Amino acid sequence: MGGHRRGCLTSKIPPIDEFFAHESDEIVNSAVLFFGPSDPPMLNCFDEAAQIRGEGKWGATGPRLLTRKLEETGRINRAQPKAACYPIYFGDAIDVLRPAKASSLTDRTRGSLMLHLWNEIFRRSNVSKTMLRPRGSLLRQIADRHPVEGWQGEYDANFLEQTLNLGTELASMRTELVQLRKEVNKRRNRSLPAVARKATSKIGTLVTRLHVMLAKTSTLGSSKPAPTIYS
Repeated sequence: MGGHRRGCLTSKIPPIDEFFAHESDEIVNSAVLFFGPSDPPMLNCFDEAAQIRGEGKWGATGPRLLTRKLEETGRINRAQPKAACYPIYFGDAIDVLRPAKASSLTDRTRGSLMLHLWNEIFRRSNVSKTMLRPRGSLLRQIADRHPVEGWQGEYDANFLEQTLNLGTELASMRTELVQLRKEVNKRRNRSLPAVARKATSKIGTLVTRLHVMLAKTSTLGSSKPAPTIYS
């Protein structure tokens, strides 16, 4: 149950013959599960996921599929409450790294069995899994209580915040590039010099911003490679 996705907060796990929990009032998450062999919801999920494979939208073979199969088999009312495993919703996922949020998050996780960490949010925020969390943060407190070896450095709270801000800027730039590509493709077959000039100017502006951001990253002393913008 450990790792970057979720972690146990207590050793007092009650005996169970099944386990699944809500992430919200409408959705049951698929991160923390226990089902017996050949349990119908799991078999149904497996069969449908095998048909969808890589063609479905984000989450199509995860929480939404599980929730639907639990509803179809009349098991949805057995789901544990959000507080059991998902006391911190994905919109607040990064707060587990912020020392200033530790106290309020400790209150929110009190009584929880496990804590899901929303790995995809960490990945999109360019947070390294191998660096020890900032001192005073909720995750650092947990790591200090259950120490392990192998960390490749330690995040400073201020450095991490600047890294997160850079990640937000990069995400904004990616969105701008996508919109720009759509605009250029839409007008590709038309003779519109003004559009071409606008596109060239905007790309130049984005590249300049990128260089500034990469310079900031290098001065922050990050040991990670510079982030990449995918066009």
